[in-house]
Amino acid sequence: LAVDESLIPTVPAVLARQNSFAPVLIDEGQVVVAVTRPLKPEIEEQLRLRFDKQIRQVIVTKAAIDDAINKYY
Repeated sequence: LAVDESLIPTVPAVLARQNSFAPVLIDEGQVVVAVTRPLKPEIEEQLRLRFDKQIRQVIVTKAAIDDAINKYY
């Protein structure tokens, strides 16, 4: 998936790094978030409030998320 770079500034780098995730795109009114493991409910709620949209998590490899975080954050 191509990352929608306009989403990157909406998530603080510390939050993304500490929780190993990156927002990818908005699809059908949901924010697709790449994660290495399911997000804690409180982190998912923070994202839901931040974007005012439902969150859909997709599991990716640790290497893939590390690459995304290093590139965008």
